[in-house]
Amino acid sequence: MLGPDVRARLQAQAGGILEWWARLDHTGRPRAVVLGPNALCKADPVSRGGRTDHDITRVLLEARAMRRKSFGSSPTPPAPPAAARSAAPPLPTVDLGLTPETRDVLGNFPADVQDFLQRPFLYGDSRGVVADWDYQEAVEFSHRELSVLFVLSADRNVTFASGVRTLSRGGSPQDAHWEVECYHAPLRGRGPAGR
Repeated sequence: MLGPDVRARLQAQAGGILEWWARLDHTGRPRAVVLGPNALCKADPVSRGGRTDHDITRVLLEARAMRRKSFGSSPTPPAPPAAARSAAPPLPTVDLGLTPETRDVLGNFPADVQDFLQRPFLYGDSRGVVADWDYQEAVEFSHRELSVLFVLSADRNVTFASGVRTLSRGGSPQDAHWEVECYHAPLRGRGPAGR
């Protein structure tokens, strides 16, 4: 739907493709987000002289500093008795300015993934956090599958998660199995990537 020239520009600007998603915007035109080793890029549809084109914006990443972490989870085991639980110190709370809908999408991920995505913004990079995501659910014969791609960015950091949750039909969310790939990279700079 994006066209080969837009796809090629996105791939070139990102330095390859680690993760991506594309979907139709509210006007029915395609938009895309691409995470590559060099940049996080976004292609937004625009009209120029009566024809549809795409503006590509990007944030440059410190490729050598990018961290990748895999998370997998089995169904949640029963909680230990109260006496056996250790009192872990609470995480600092910082309002990242996320909308309720964004917090709901983020809340689908297991707690350790939520921590990975938000932690870089807790210490001095919490202003102007921008979120974007793609969320799709499919019902299969034997299970439900939820795919979530989620990105947070601010002045100094980008975090990205690509996850799939598999839940047996009729099961409860604590019985779900997750496979998630997460990325964190500091930003190198911002700017338009051309047309």
